[in-house]
Amino acid sequence: MLFSEEVATLKQVGKSQAQIDRYVQRQNKLFSRLIDDFENERLIVGTSKSRIVKRYGEPVLSKEAGQPPYGQILLYRYPMKYFNSDKLYLRFDEFDKLIGWKYKPYKTEEESNSGN
Repeated sequence: MLFSEEVATLKQVGKSQAQIDRYVQRQNKLFSRLIDDFENERLIVGTSKSRIVKRYGEPVLSKEAGQPPYGQILLYRYPMKYFNSDKLYLRFDEFDKLIGWKYKPYKTEEESNSGN
């Protein structure tokens, strides 16, 4: 009986891993879409936060803006690339309308040291 419980546990872990993989792939695609929209100037000031989240998925991080204009800042990046990913910060006002963004491209150590 113990063996069958272990097999059932392993099957469940396999299903969970597949779900995680699908989630990461989806988030990667959504972030690529966001970067493409940013690069092609398709981000529009005044877009609602709910519309942004619907189009690009949940951000990696969301925090309250500590300085005026008050509101929220959402961080988007590739979910599994903690330090070596481009980052795009979207800033929203207190009415959850997009008011600006800041793009931080990932730089390799060589690029950082060369001053580029």
